[in-house]
Amino acid sequence: MKNAGTLLLISMIGLILLFVITMSNTVNTPLDMPQVDDKPEGVTLRFTSAWGGSDERAAILQDLLSIFQEENPDIKVLDGSMFGEDFLFSLKTDFASGNEPDVFGLWPGSDRNQLIQTGKIAPLGSVIESGGQWSERFDPLVWEEVQAQTQIYSVPFEVIFEGLFINQSIFENHHIPIPRDFDSLVSACRRLRVAGVIPIAYNSTPEGSFIYQNMILQIGGRTAVEHPFGPDGQVHPALIEAMEQMKVLYDQGAFPDTAFVIDDITRNQLFLQGEAAMIVQGSWFLDELANSPVASEVTIIPFPAQEAENTGKTIVYGIGNGNFHISRAAWEDPKRREASIRLLKFLTGPQAVEYFQVQLGFAFSVEGEVVHMPSAQDLVAQSRVRVAPVDHFIDRGYWENTIVKHFPSVLEGSMEARDVFEAKEGGDQ
Repeated sequence: MKNAGTLLLISMIGLILLFVITMSNTVNTPLDMPQVDDKPEGVTLRFTSAWGGSDERAAILQDLLSIFQEENPDIKVLDGSMFGEDFLFSLKTDFASGNEPDVFGLWPGSDRNQLIQTGKIAPLGSVIESGGQWSERFDPLVWEEVQAQTQIYSVPFEVIFEGLFINQSIFENHHIPIPRDFDSLVSACRRLRVAGVIPIAYNSTPEGSFIYQNMILQIGGRTAVEHPFGPDGQVHPALIEAMEQMKVLYDQGAFPDTAFVIDDITRNQLFLQGEAAMIVQGSWFLDELANSPVASEVTIIPFPAQEAENTGKTIVYGIGNGNFHISRAAWEDPKRREASIRLLKFLTGPQAVEYFQVQLGFAFSVEGEVVHMPSAQDLVAQSRVRVAPVDHFIDRGYWENTIVKHFPSVLEGSMEARDVFEAKEGGDQ
């Protein structure tokens, strides 16, 4: 009897366990709920740009990426954006090591051209042709700025331009005319220095060289900028003459006494705090200017031409880092390609325009140009010829390690301007 009772008890326990397991499975897997294996796999994208760190666009970019991920829960974006020169070094290192980002921003120039030539960037013609309302919003002329080898490799969102930022109050207080040609610029610098004011906020860094870029354009025009070196390496005379004119300004005390040692932030602050009367900067500088003590006192004029009647006809104008690409590696993976296209369209779409339009002085290649200063709008609208910065056409390493590096020697007189380009003229980088 004991054995029979034991067997009955075991049988009842077994039936109860079977019932519990069956009910558990029924509760956890209803017929209208997809199985785990049927869920779409998520995609992780690596993104990078120069809109990181202390850049004014960094916070807006983070907001936009957060919105994108909320609207696209199957896509996770890892943002590796960096500020300043660190960005370009990191990007080049990633590509060289085979760890390239999926989507990235990069201005047109020698570094971008090299990535295209080595097949690292995917052509985007098919995306643009099938883009419908999204791609129709772009200014048709802007595609010429990013075309290479008869292909379009990027979506240009950010337009940039450069000009001479003037603190009008300083000029008015010292009764100095606003410079309209090179001679009047030299005269203004001399008088400002006598008055105890730093004439031009300049430093010997790649960003500080914007003044030199503008001088090359005003002296040699489009030809000098787009073809700075001949087939045998000979330098265009405008590059030498512009450097010689830099020395003329230096000899008149145009630049800060600390020009060779200060960084870019300190240089900008000289102007933003009212210590310097002028600075050569780009449209991105509008963001910093808007929050500075001198904002209401500043206007932007074209960089003075060699002759006053030509000032304003030709300006530095091009595409900034908001020029988005998809790497070849991402393109060749169907899932990453589709996710990358969605991210690229979002970053150049109406919502991104709205965010930048409200918060920053940003110029777009879509839906017209948006800037906070009428004088900046006039600078572009009244120009007749628009040419990209000269450093877009010169190897970045040569620009920084040869041209910019030797500015102090030329300005101090220990080296002739022509000697800077001697190795290049011999065909050696």
